[in-house]
Amino acid sequence: MPFTADALFRSLTAQRNEVKYLSVVDVTDPTAKIEIYNDRPDDLDHTPLYTATRPIEMFGRNWELTWTSTPMFEHAHSSISVWIVLALGLALMSLLSLMLRIISLREKRVETEVALKTLQLRAKTGEAQSVIDNAVIAVIVLDEQGFVVSSNKAAQDLFGADKLKIAQPITSTLIIGESSDPKRRDAHPARVPGRPELRLMVEENGWRTENGDLRKSLLVQDVTEVEAAEVKLQEAEARWNMALAGAQIGVLTLI
Repeated sequence: MPFTADALFRSLTAQRNEVKYLSVVDVTDPTAKIEIYNDRPDDLDHTPLYTATRPIEMFGRNWELTWTSTPMFEHAHSSISVWIVLALGLALMSLLSLMLRIISLREKRVETEVALKTLQLRAKTGEAQSVIDNAVIAVIVLDEQGFVVSSNKAAQDLFGADKLKIAQPITSTLIIGESSDPKRRDAHPARVPGRPELRLMVEENGWRTENGDLRKSLLVQDVTEVEAAEVKLQEAEARWNMALAGAQIGVLTLI
């Protein structure tokens, strides 16, 4: 059979064909394939770009016909796939470059906005700190455990800078009582150990830092003179009422 098939295909391809090579293999037994015909030169060192394979049944046998392109065919019909791949690659690279540029511009814009917001925030913080430092009312900032975090100049002048050292407990400097005014439950009377003549009023405000740490601001106001003036006013009013009562003069109070 191999000799008959070889003669058959040689007669069919007697005319020289320079665009393709044909090989025929008997694949009836996949484990023992038999090459029936092959017109590809044995000494040809060429890897074909195009290959086509078709199975046929001949004389009760299964044959596999394979056509491969020749160098002449490939040269005459150069594939544009290379240029297509190149064009697609360039387009893809251009698209990727555009995306990276957009991302870069977006990052620069975000960085610029963040820098601007940071400058504005620092300016606001500096302004607020300046107001606090120059405030007439004493301001003391405590952490969650009641230790001093910071204080302004008014607080240091009132209590003494050595009494408001950082990480020092406020209880050693200031004793805060319970509010006696139901309308102002956030205002508490306070006193200073060793200075019984000093009368203070403290307002507490809780807040959290950017890290979530609890902070408490104490606004301390010295009301010693105010309370002394109120006492003197009450005493003067009492003496005036006694004088009026002694002179038997009636006073009508309009409410």
